[in-house]
Amino acid sequence: MANISVIIPLYNKAPYIGRTLDSVLAQTYSDFEVIVVDDGSDDNGPDIVTGCHDKRIRLIRQQNAGPGAARNHGTIMSRAPLVTYLDADDEWMPAFLNTSVKTLADNPDCDFTTAGYYIGPEKINRGRQLTNHGIPTGPWRLPLDPGREQLSYALGVFHSCSTLYKRWLIEKYGGFYTKNSCNYGEDVYLWLQIIFNHKFYRHEEPLAWYHCEASELGLSSSRKSFPLEPSLTDIEPLYRNCSLEYRPLLNRWLTIHALGAVHLNIELADMAKARHLLDAFPAIKTRRLEYLKIKVKMLFPRLIPYLRRLRTTANRLIPRQNAPCKDFDNG
Repeated sequence: MANISVIIPLYNKAPYIGRTLDSVLAQTYSDFEVIVVDDGSDDNGPDIVTGCHDKRIRLIRQQNAGPGAARNHGTIMSRAPLVTYLDADDEWMPAFLNTSVKTLADNPDCDFTTAGYYIGPEKINRGRQLTNHGIPTGPWRLPLDPGREQLSYALGVFHSCSTLYKRWLIEKYGGFYTKNSCNYGEDVYLWLQIIFNHKFYRHEEPLAWYHCEASELGLSSSRKSFPLEPSLTDIEPLYRNCSLEYRPLLNRWLTIHALGAVHLNIELADMAKARHLLDAFPAIKTRRLEYLKIKVKMLFPRLIPYLRRLRTTANRLIPRQNAPCKDFDNG
């Protein structure tokens, strides 16, 4: 039996899946199995997978049900005590698996380990960003009283391409969110339950590469509307699976996240979603300055393009390595 199961959900990523598999097969650690779950692709991506003649690679097919369901299917079909996930358009640096396995062996009190990763063609260093925003390296658990910046960026330690888990951890929380074939925020829903309950180890060094230019759901896409994430619509299980001492902190995180989603939907002219979030998270209204900004935007929507241009101009003046990450797939 292999020590690591690598789960790759595949849906219409034929131009990239070969590169992804090459990065897995180039790992300096070799005791792994690869399970590619074809989520109803209608391109030749599955044929590329079957053309890889490595006995460690298996292709499993399912009707289209979303990335969370594909990852969960692959997990059920896997056998290893350690599990990791890699999207079909991303890639690993050769040392990712070896570094991650050694880290968990050397830190048995940590239930998962994460590494830094590059973002997009500019190779923005997400690991360094997180360090700059107060997220420490080494063994760590989210404190009960973090500052707002640390709390806001804590979930950034996760990414579908940069985390290795002990298998029981995924099984404990039922895997990724799958209701209604969810394909936006299905990973954040799982990560929230993990980070509020478990200690982990973080490496700053980038050991993976998130190719967001191929993403259909990142802010780099041309989408004009984003669905509400399950962490904003199905919150009761999140509280139920959170320890009592961490529930106030979870409430703070959800309020901050909902606030960001309100601003996003106002900018996308989706006022119905913005109003729904304001009703669902009344704590936003107690943040007087933020709520005032929201009311102004909603009353004067024609100001939004001008505000967006001002922000874009300001961001161009900030060095790219320190610019805020725009990876909304990552929470």
